[in-house]
Amino acid sequence: MTISNVAFDTVSWTTDGDGTFIGNGTLTPTYEPGAGDINSTQVTLTGSVFGSTACTSSNGSATFTLNIDPLPTLDLSNSPTFTCSDSSIILDAQVTNYDTIAWEIISGTGSLQNASTLNPTYIPAIDSDIVIIEAVASSLLPCTETVSEQITIQVISAPEFVSFPDDDINCDINPYIILGVTTNSNEQAYLWETTGTGSFSSTSVIEPVYTPSAADVTTGFVDLTLTLIADANCSPALDAQETFRLTITPQPTVDAGADDFLCEDQSYTVSDATETDGISYSWSSNTGSGIFINADTLNPTYTPGPS
Repeated sequence: MTISNVAFDTVSWTTDGDGTFIGNGTLTPTYEPGAGDINSTQVTLTGSVFGSTACTSSNGSATFTLNIDPLPTLDLSNSPTFTCSDSSIILDAQVTNYDTIAWEIISGTGSLQNASTLNPTYIPAIDSDIVIIEAVASSLLPCTETVSEQITIQVISAPEFVSFPDDDINCDINPYIILGVTTNSNEQAYLWETTGTGSFSSTSVIEPVYTPSAADVTTGFVDLTLTLIADANCSPALDAQETFRLTITPQPTVDAGADDFLCEDQSYTVSDATETDGISYSWSSNTGSGIFINADTLNPTYTPGPS
């Protein structure tokens, strides 16, 4: 601001606002607007000159209005701060008094679509974890300053199985120890389920013990399923699940038949032995001296020995 083409002894500047002058008393001071000036967006400045007392009209003044363009304001608090690894999110900038806005990933991986708008889309990469994104807003002319703000986004990864049991066999209602489960450790919890009516030692540990019920034995198998439960913000969409079949073989039962007798020097053929769920057979005597013929069948012939 200047006053020119005047002859004067002194000069003074005043404002109707709350700013301050640097170099007041000169023709070209600098005015620094106060907070009230910025809020009202304009201020009236008056320059006054005071001439020699010898002059009839020694004093004069001039006034002008200084319009103040505020700097941009930028607020990213409405933007989400997490996303699931399989989902994109829309960011949100609340901006005033700006010319342009630009978004940039300054730490982490992923990509941005429509990065020069108020609502760009962030798309995670396969290896995204903690991502820092910055928005920069430029001022309206004649201002040249910029304002910036950052947000941190957590990308929640899905749990995955590294290894899981193959189908297996169990005998009757004997407890079955589940082994061979490993994961990438991104799960928050475990859940075991069965298609049968047996019981788990715990449904919420990675390798429990399953005890079949009598009904499971009758059915002949159960399917055992483990669900890896993802972070609550991404479950069940990111949950992982695997199943294996446990075939259940009943415990064999056998009845050697009724007590009987035979005459000396004769052989005896078993005719009333029964069994269930057997695979192979073998016979023996309490004396150990006789001879069995067809000892691997239900109807062997026994010849007593001398003892």
